[in-house]
Amino acid sequence: MSSKWFVVRGGEERGPFTPQRLREMAASGELRPEDKVRREDLPAARPASTVKGLFPGDGGGTGAAPAAAKAAKPPVTRDHRPRPDSPPGNTSGSRKHLIVLSAVVGVMFLTCAGVVGVVGVVATKARRSAEQGLAEADRAWDAGDKAGAATKYRDLLQDRGRKALLKPDEKGRLFGRLIDYDTERGEAGSAKALLAEAASGNVTPQVGHPEAKKLLAVELARARGEVLTADFYPHKPGTAFRTFQTGIVFGADVDTEREYAHLDGGVVEVRTHRATIVRPARRELPPSPPVKLLRRERGGFLEVGKENAVLKGVTSWTPLLKLGALAGDEWEGGSMQYPSREVPHDPKGRYRVVRFSEEPLPPGVAPGDRAMCATVEETLVDKEGVSGVIEYHLAKGIGIVRKTGFDVKDGARKETFSEAVVPTTKR
Repeated sequence: MSSKWFVVRGGEERGPFTPQRLREMAASGELRPEDKVRREDLPAARPASTVKGLFPGDGGGTGAAPAAAKAAKPPVTRDHRPRPDSPPGNTSGSRKHLIVLSAVVGVMFLTCAGVVGVVGVVATKARRSAEQGLAEADRAWDAGDKAGAATKYRDLLQDRGRKALLKPDEKGRLFGRLIDYDTERGEAGSAKALLAEAASGNVTPQVGHPEAKKLLAVELARARGEVLTADFYPHKPGTAFRTFQTGIVFGADVDTEREYAHLDGGVVEVRTHRATIVRPARRELPPSPPVKLLRRERGGFLEVGKENAVLKGVTSWTPLLKLGALAGDEWEGGSMQYPSREVPHDPKGRYRVVRFSEEPLPPGVAPGDRAMCATVEETLVDKEGVSGVIEYHLAKGIGIVRKTGFDVKDGARKETFSEAVVPTTKR
């Protein structure tokens, strides 16, 4: 008879297993009665519960391996006989075995109870110690002794055993007060380290100091990925994005299809594939020459350069991203680069991070069709004041996925154009 067995679960066979291994799996619960097994020399599997002698207590002499099972039985001698075969009148040996077994079980029970009791006492004492240390620190803090309280709070933090026994709100108070204390003293580095430690333990610090609240908000935003990085305007040579724009050009409604091709050297070439006047009279516009956009990082900004439409050979640079900026941050800048020099724009443009949000994107543009997006607003200023606004929607890892322009008059906005990407193509 074959001594190799297979376990069938979820349509897949595992094995082969020896009879002894099969019994071990049954005893440990790794193999369940409802699982199916197949003997090597048989084509069909059957429930494990039908194999005699496989599970404890079901008897057996013809199970997974009858020979192995029989070999495991103790030999019959005068001093040791299997208890089920003992004659009814010979009970002295059984009584001795029961007495010894009872004594062993009793000793094991008392030992386990003692160990559990000792562990419980130690845990209770540690919890009381943690509560006492926190209460002492809280009293010192409430009494105005923040330095003394901070020392006690730090002692608790350094004692991992006691810190682990604190409740979530207690940990939040402990971290929050230490961060408040370090912020008041101007120790921003220590406060940030405490914020990082709290974040690693999934603890939200209960801060009260205004600067500490700002610091916490910044760190939480960073943890969520809500901070401007160069990834919001990446350069990927060999990738091309097509866009479709509707807008008003010299009073006419115009539809435009473009391709933004990422070339080597950080250059993006913009080609107009089609431009059509929709109203007042439909007609195709002649093709326009390609435009090159440049990209550079300088002085903490990611800038986009474009040849000036009026001054040939002059590049207008836009500080599209302030690296490290959060929602609500503002900056200004921009420059005109002539062949021999570079001067600031006059007047300067203004920029602001409006918000970060997880947004759906057109199919094929982003993995999973969703991405973290930043909305950056550029305010156009002329001698008379604000003349227009451009909103850039930048997807992390992709770049500009939507751009919307507005005219501004008497503080009111009127949309003038909207441009959005369509699914990515490879060149």
